[in-house]
Amino acid sequence: MYHPNQKDQFQNHEGAAPVALPRNRLPMKVREKVKKLIDEISPYYSVEAIEKFKKDLKFLPEPEIIQKEKALKGHVANYEVAIVNYKDPLIQLAKTRLVTKKMLVRLLREKTKGLKLNIVLKMKLRKETEDGTIYAEPYFSSKTITITNEDEINQKLEVAEEVILEGIAKWLSEGSQWVVDEILHHFINIASYIPLRGNSCIPLPYELRNSKKRLINLKNEDNKCFLWCHVRHLNPEKVHPERVKISDKKFASKLEQNYFGVSFPVEIKDIAKIEKQNSINISILGYESKSLYPIRTSEEKYDDRMERLHIQEKSISDYVYIKDFNRLMFNFSNHKETKHFCMRCLHCFSSKNLLERHGPDCFALNGTQAIDMPAKGSKIYFKNHHRMQPVPFAIYADYEALTEKVDSCRPSDQKSYTTRYQSHLACSYGNKLVCHADQSYSKPVKIYRGGNGKKDSIEKFIEKMFEEVKSCQQVMKKHFNNPLILTAENERDFQNSTSCYICGEKYSDKNNFIIHKGKKIKIINHPVRDHCHITGKYRGSAHNNCNLQLRLDPEKLKIPVIFHNLKGYDSHFIMQKIGKMIEEKRVSKTTYHQNKWGEIEKREKKIDISVIANNFEKYVFFLSGLDRLSSNLPNDRFIYTDSESEGDLVVLKKKGVYPYDYMDSFQRFEETELPPRKEFYSVLKKIDISEDEYRHAQNVWDSFEIRNLGQYHDLYLKTDVLLLADVFENFRETCLYYY
Repeated sequence: MYHPNQKDQFQNHEGAAPVALPRNRLPMKVREKVKKLIDEISPYYSVEAIEKFKKDLKFLPEPEIIQKEKALKGHVANYEVAIVNYKDPLIQLAKTRLVTKKMLVRLLREKTKGLKLNIVLKMKLRKETEDGTIYAEPYFSSKTITITNEDEINQKLEVAEEVILEGIAKWLSEGSQWVVDEILHHFINIASYIPLRGNSCIPLPYELRNSKKRLINLKNEDNKCFLWCHVRHLNPEKVHPERVKISDKKFASKLEQNYFGVSFPVEIKDIAKIEKQNSINISILGYESKSLYPIRTSEEKYDDRMERLHIQEKSISDYVYIKDFNRLMFNFSNHKETKHFCMRCLHCFSSKNLLERHGPDCFALNGTQAIDMPAKGSKIYFKNHHRMQPVPFAIYADYEALTEKVDSCRPSDQKSYTTRYQSHLACSYGNKLVCHADQSYSKPVKIYRGGNGKKDSIEKFIEKMFEEVKSCQQVMKKHFNNPLILTAENERDFQNSTSCYICGEKYSDKNNFIIHKGKKIKIINHPVRDHCHITGKYRGSAHNNCNLQLRLDPEKLKIPVIFHNLKGYDSHFIMQKIGKMIEEKRVSKTTYHQNKWGEIEKREKKIDISVIANNFEKYVFFLSGLDRLSSNLPNDRFIYTDSESEGDLVVLKKKGVYPYDYMDSFQRFEETELPPRKEFYSVLKKIDISEDEYRHAQNVWDSFEIRNLGQYHDLYLKTDVLLLADVFENFRETCLYYY
């Protein structure tokens, strides 16, 4: 891989990063040889040059996960994951997922219980300003996830990665001009987790049997050890408190009524219910290897409190009543006087006053965010009245892609790896313009399929969106300015109205004045007849200012472009094309921003893709698949599917199947027969379609007299767009009606 005669190649430019050596075949033990090469050239170059050399290598080393720190006898540990892609967090997370999963599987088998973890990316972001380039190094962290078995690892990791990517996208969106400069670190923080379920009475460990520990292990013969601890807390006994007596059983029968919705043995997820039904704070401690550690710390603010110890012996576990938490913890500190322990961090304090002063700081570090309640008597008012009016136009769109096969070298079976087997190339799109107020201005589905020398489908889609914006603006200027159509009944309603139907406030003289800089200024805010400028219909009596908020301005029109699973798939095509267009200087770099549910508009001949709102997480409306969403739609709500279908409507109302992995080139569109069922196999999901689904595909092919796969593709894409339009328009109407 390296020869002394090649040394001159690294010395052409002093201080410059060395060039990655070409290779004709995959070397054996790649990581060892790369390390040896770097060790040989390191004396001749700066640290920065060597780091750049590592990044510029054409092959990547196997992702490594190194344990950095651990605490609490290994119950808490911090790991750092090797960076395999310094620029794209999506690729970094995807290419390290397998090695992360292997590590979690190993830890689960070692600890045999469960894990709590979160994933953190430290990024270096860059922004160009008039004063020069500025940098920021924020952390993007997932929420804490709990894993108790190997089968749920993949799904939980995907959820964690989704939160991180959404956090990064939020930074880069909304005109921030921030761009990713580098991924600095990739951390995984892991803590041991014990799924709680006390189910029987077992003996206390020998070292906890001292009566000074103030532990009461009730000798119950059922699986209600949690309930018996509660009984002893409310019904204390001085003589043999560990025995379940007749009086305890009577007490328990009454107390059990406050355990509504809780099954025995009690699980940790049910403890919050017990707290609320009994107005008591309940905290749980665990015990392992002669060490106590907090499992659950109550965040409630009730006057009464109770602590339990969870112990386990093989598959049997038990709850033990802690009569005095401070006495149990007494020997964990050398302090000989009275001790006060913090339930969250188990830190010892010499006085109750010091413990109370410690509480807020410990809560901020180890608890959840404190709730800051509004001032007593204060009210929250809805002020964005213009958002009560539905957007007049919406575009529903979808992409389809070819899955081109990728040849790669066979990886070593002795190492973890990620195999790249497909390259997705957007080959077509479909879009439908819907006018919410007047269907006569809606447009039929447009399908564009690339290939055969046609323009790239993504670029064509972007151009099409600008055309649709211009078209909608022209419609609004020409047709959306109808005069008021007022009936006698409408006039009576206006004359008798005493409040504004938009803001809900009653009419009064104070509405005609505002206070500005300490002075009272008269304004014109009298009641007016508000009407829809699209239909001309009277809507109600409103303040003049409220009426003006509902005004439609064609020049400020924003059209939501709605995809199903845009962020998860389709947005990658759009953003990659935008990146290329920026490199080719065909658009301004600062005018493009990534979004999940986006709007497209044109200002001063510049393209602007902006998010609907600051918190775009609110606009992930549907988590289910389109097939399931459409199956829940009543038959009379398939408005757009019915209006544009020329064949069997029953066939189209069910989402079809498509051979994604079979469609690997534009030539496939010319094939004149439906592929066999085996070609519908999904390599990604590793599943076949059912016989019923394949019969449905055959039925579609025959019912619509399809001649080739190109026509089948167009019908499949058209159906997806129409179903999405029907589902989302029904969702919009439902929300407008109820909310």
